[in-house]
Parts: sequence; C-alpha cells; structure tokens
Amino acid sequence: TRRVVTGDRLPALHHMRLRDDPAGSRRGATAARPLPAHLRYAKAKPKRAPDVLPTPSELAAALKGITQLHAAPSLPRVVELYNMAQFTHATDSAVPLEEPIFQPSPPEVVIDDFEPLERYSMPLCFRNNDSVARRIKVLPPDSSVFSVDPPAHLRAAGGKVAPGVEVQFRVVFTPRAAQDYQCELECVTEREKFLVSVRARGPRPCFEFPDAVDFGLQPVRVAAQEVFLLRNTGLRDGRF
Repeated sequence: TRRVVTGDRLPALHHMRLRDDPAGSRRGATAARPLPAHLRYAKAKPKRAPDVLPTPSELAAALKGITQLHAAPSLPRVVELYNMAQFTHATDSAVPLEEPIFQPSPPEVVIDDFEPLERYSMPLCFRNNDSVARRIKVLPPDSSVFSVDPPAHLRAAGGKVAPGVEVQFRVVFTPRAAQDYQCELECVTEREKFLVSVRARGPRPCFEFPDAVDFGLQPVRVAAQEVFLLRNTGLRDGRF
C-alpha cells in the first residue's frame, strides 16, 4: 500500500562525509552482482518468476562463484507519495506515477561472496528520468553493517540532479560474521519514497547431481531404477 504524505516540508537532506577507502579495503568488484552494460538503465519491469529455471550444474557454478550472476532489471517499490507542490514549482513530471523519478542501477544490491571483518564498497547509481532537475537523498539505513556514502558534489548542488544525469552513491558493507544480511535503503525524491534492497548472502549448501538421468531404452510395464550421486559441496549443512 502507498501512503500519501502532505506535510509542509520535505525531510532535510542527510549528508554523510565521503570517506576514502583505507588501505587494504575491498571494493567488492567480484562480490556484488552487476548489471550488463546494455541493461544498465533498461526499462524496468515488476518482478516475476523466471520463465526458465537454472539447471543443477548452473546453480552450483553460481553458488561456487565460477559463473557470475547478473542483477535483473526490476521496478523499485514505491511506499510513499508526497505532494510535490509543497517542495517544488515543477509539479508536472514526465515519469509515470508507478515509477520513481530516479531509476536505480542496479535495482537491488546483492552480495554473493564476502569475508568477515572486511570492508566492501559498491556503487549504487540513480538516474533522473524526468525532464527537469530533481532532488534525491538516501536515508541512513537502520543497520550496523550497511552504510551509504553520498557523493560530495550533491551537497554543493543543493541535492539536485539535472535531467538525464546520474548520481553515484556508495554502499559500504562491513560484515561481522559469515551469515546472511539484509536491509532496505529508503530513497526520497520530491514526489515519492521508494526502496532499494541490499542483500548479502552468506555460506550456503551446494548440492551437486546430474542435470538429467538417462534410463535409455526400457521395456514397457517394467519398473526401472537408475542410481546417481548427490553431494553437498557447500560450506553448510543442507536438507533436500
């Protein structure tokens, strides 16, 4: 559900000091799922179940990091609508109401591989899809392992981004243990508040078994059996 807010002012922009990565910190280039270059700002669609499920070998390769999974373009969830007349004179927008004015790229941050007590920094970009300059801010997440560093030039511009221009925030992840983490980043524009999910996936079981079991030629009305090996090559116990 969406809640329409008609307050007399937009919450004040929160500016965090842009920190340089210390020596030895990790950028997370192989940890976070990127978007393919041609889909970086593709037309977003609501999330839906995939048409074709991965095979066991494809899923095992992704869990082991042999192949890299890409983030899928999806539509962020808008949770609040604001009265734009309270914050700007440019109340007409070229962006449909069901889409946020700023399109995030990637649409969600997913971290598949990380080590405890390391520092990871991933870019999170937003492009102004409107025809006029708009403001955006990312609220500090309610998390002890995730934080957001805004760009330094955003404060000098009054939080405004020109039409068709992108602005890059950095999501900082400092895990304390090898486990799952998740939070929702609240992104606020002059018209709405929408959420960008941030997920870190810890160690998981990884079952390996053949993609197909071939029984060959069998006579009719005769029960047949075939034996295959199933192994858990992951880092945790699992059930099947």
